[in-house]
Amino acid sequence: MHKNHYGENGKVAESDFFGNIDKGKHWEKLNQKVGQLKSNPEKRKELQAVVEKLRNVLPPYDSRRSSFAMIEECQAFPPNEPDKEYARELRGKVLALLQEQSEVADEIQDTDVLFFTACSDLVVQNKTLDTSLDRWHGIDAFMKVRVGDRWVLITMDGSIDPNKMEKKPKTDVVTIWPEDLDSRENPETFNSFVEMEAQKVFDSLQSKIRE
Repeated sequence: MHKNHYGENGKVAESDFFGNIDKGKHWEKLNQKVGQLKSNPEKRKELQAVVEKLRNVLPPYDSRRSSFAMIEECQAFPPNEPDKEYARELRGKVLALLQEQSEVADEIQDTDVLFFTACSDLVVQNKTLDTSLDRWHGIDAFMKVRVGDRWVLITMDGSIDPNKMEKKPKTDVVTIWPEDLDSRENPETFNSFVEMEAQKVFDSLQSKIRE
């Protein structure tokens, strides 16, 4: 991972650390939504709202449940093998913590710990078109862990703005990336930071597993 120079809104950081969904699949899903609405005369107002949002390079609003489903269907890489180093290391460290320290350690296998990015690099009219999960629900990524016959979900928000910690979080875990976080230039700092964030995810998981 090379040293990053982030944009004002931190979108570059989100993509560098969490990765992006498959933009081809993302665009296909949006077209499917428009097509379904066009085929139903009773959905004319909803169609107009969707078209207007897309015209303004905004994703159509979807419920959290629908937004999560779309994200899972649009991953560019297997969720147990994220392409970005940060996401890959984070998932690996959470898996190790679960296998070493959790109450369900004996049950956890590699394919039981999945990472999903909700970030997008789909460009429309020279602007990035966010996903519904990111734009309307404030979730940049999430992890799912299979515990017995259920999946436990942990939502994540990543930012370069330290002031974000002062706001009420919308996600289970909020990560503030330092600008010099670089595994090649500062491997020990990078590893320590990922371990700290993995512990936060693990603690949230432990709390939800006990519910």
